[in-house]
Amino acid sequence: MIYINMEDILSLGLDSKLSDKVFNVLSSHSARKILKLVSGERLSISEIAQRINIPQSTVTVCVQKLERAGLVKVVNNGSRRFCSGTLKNLEISISDGKKSDSGIEYEIQMPVGLFSEVSAAPPCGLLSSKSVIGTLDDVRSFYHPERAKAGLVYFGKGQIKYKFQSPMHINEKPLEIQLILEMCSEAPFSNENYPSDITLWLNEVEVGTWTCPGDFGKKRGKFTPVWWNTSFSQYGLLKIWTVNQEGSFIDGKKLSERTIDELKLHKNDYIEVKLGNKEEAMNSGGMNIFGKNFGNYGKDIIMKLTCAKKINNLMGSNDEK
Repeated sequence: MIYINMEDILSLGLDSKLSDKVFNVLSSHSARKILKLVSGERLSISEIAQRINIPQSTVTVCVQKLERAGLVKVVNNGSRRFCSGTLKNLEISISDGKKSDSGIEYEIQMPVGLFSEVSAAPPCGLLSSKSVIGTLDDVRSFYHPERAKAGLVYFGKGQIKYKFQSPMHINEKPLEIQLILEMCSEAPFSNENYPSDITLWLNEVEVGTWTCPGDFGKKRGKFTPVWWNTSFSQYGLLKIWTVNQEGSFIDGKKLSERTIDELKLHKNDYIEVKLGNKEEAMNSGGMNIFGKNFGNYGKDIIMKLTCAKKINNLMGSNDEK
């Protein structure tokens, strides 16, 4: 018998989206039999069908559902697919909360001016609530020591990186990561029909691209200071980028099949966020990022990370005698 590495416990909140998938698949008697069979043992689809005496097509469907629920892992080896369990125990908590037995939620706020790296082309600049930082359209201003006070960062073309401190402990499994920020395209002055293909990368993994329709400046942003001329960008759209075990989304709309496991969030002491236009983007309309004291949201960039508690158990490999 071949044993695999598994997490001892995965704790889920009763109302989570993942719990819905888990409950749905475990309502199937065949799926429960398959999950029990592959817990600690790696088997091919045909071997599973033979062991529990059900059609191979039924096994395939059940395994796909189990994989989407995060209960099994499927590996392709040539023309054969091998299935193995990912858990020893599954725990469902009735009560949810930011800190509870069902896991933990972290929230980190990042001022828009505290980027770690930037590649910008005019029109560009940084603004605090009181004045321009440095000089407008001078890329050297992005390295001005006052950039930490910026409430608006913008550039006509380029990319910008932020490094968020990783809040996770080694015994926590990331389930979902969200990036929440107010943003829009960057046109000379402003232009509400000026699209920009804005791409998000997390830990250098391309999450997906969203096309912003324009650069908004017809009316003053709710938090935009009165000294900033209304001929220029005033506010953006509040966007929520999400990556979980089901894929990558923006405002609930699927962008790609990239899952949170692909981000390798435990790899570094930080989580790297990169935003910008790809070189081959059809609409290279730059971007405005609004932070505190600017736009309609008036908040810094927010990262939310939802984790489940886990206990790693390395069982090694043994052959059945």
